[in-house]
Amino acid sequence: NITTLKKLNKFNIERKRNADLYRKLLLDTHLQFQEATHSGQNVYYSLTALLPQEFCSKRDWFIKAVRAENVEINNLYPHALHKTDLFKKYGKQPQLPVAENVSARLFNFYTNPGITKNYIQLTSMAIKKVLHNL
Repeated sequence: NITTLKKLNKFNIERKRNADLYRKLLLDTHLQFQEATHSGQNVYYSLTALLPQEFCSKRDWFIKAVRAENVEINNLYPHALHKTDLFKKYGKQPQLPVAENVSARLFNFYTNPGITKNYIQLTSMAIKKVLHNL
């Protein structure tokens, strides 16, 4: 609705602030975050992170373990695009090991304007706890 659209710039600023706080609090981990572009503005629908290479086969376990700490993270990209049903119907599956490796390590943080600094801190602590136990 028009009322929400009027708040869009404010919401985008809050999402960016939330994403920046996650990055700051998790700076001492080996997580890699999506890079901000210099030529545009990211609206941070979510913040995407990449687990270290050695945890490639443990992403789903990682997400469940973090959720068991009563915080929510997500997996918006569970498969490489060429492995989805949409592309499977076109026949032969290409071998794309880099795409498969990256998609096996991706997970996402919520950056909603309504989440609090405390929520981000609790999420970050849970992430660190689970990473330490991997």
